[in-house]
Amino acid sequence: MSRRIRTSRRRFLKGALAAGGLGALRPSRLYASYLAARHGDIYRRMGVEPLINAGGTLTVLTNSVLVPDAREAMAEASRYFVPLVELQRAAGKRIAELSRAESAMVTSGSAGAILLATAACVTGGRNQKKG
Repeated sequence: MSRRIRTSRRRFLKGALAAGGLGALRPSRLYASYLAARHGDIYRRMGVEPLINAGGTLTVLTNSVLVPDAREAMAEASRYFVPLVELQRAAGKRIAELSRAESAMVTSGSAGAILLATAACVTGGRNQKKG
């Protein structure tokens, strides 16, 4: 266990005792609070301090926190290889069905979506632009 984690845990426990003791906290809440104090260590090791996002889902703030179902789906998908073009088409088709849109495409974020939309407008829907 690194010194940084021990220091954070010690600081948390002192604060909890000063606030009226640990008796009022259930073990699950105590552990959740400890994890929250440690949250972001992977970023801190790189010199980046995590923040509280009060602005909503923004690409500039690394977009969003994944819900458990999405994490599980990503973990399952990471165990297999598939043709990327087929996956892109299938995902777009499914998203279009769910959103009742004519079509859809997965992008890397809003900047990627703007780039692809611009390319679609410039090419007029053709696969290749002829010079």
